[in-house]
Amino acid sequence: MEPRDPRRIGSLRLLAVLGSGGMGRVYLGATSENKGQAGHYAAVKQVLPALAEDEEFLRHFGQELDNLGRLPAGISARLLASDRTAQPP
Repeated sequence: MEPRDPRRIGSLRLLAVLGSGGMGRVYLGATSENKGQAGHYAAVKQVLPALAEDEEFLRHFGQELDNLGRLPAGISARLLASDRTAQPP
């Protein structure tokens, strides 16, 4: 990871950059251990700051998050958390 990369997003500790592109960066995140159980890994997407100012993008991104959150278990990667109001989301 580069010095400009965050070390945490929400409750997830970031371990590495998995990729980056036109929408933002994807990190390998780790959940904290909880009540004696080992933590888990998660992909963490952070959109580009410029996109955080684009209302149409934010509306579309929010719809994608809503749709992902409604999928039955086992269909896709599970949505652990989201924060559309973060700067950047």
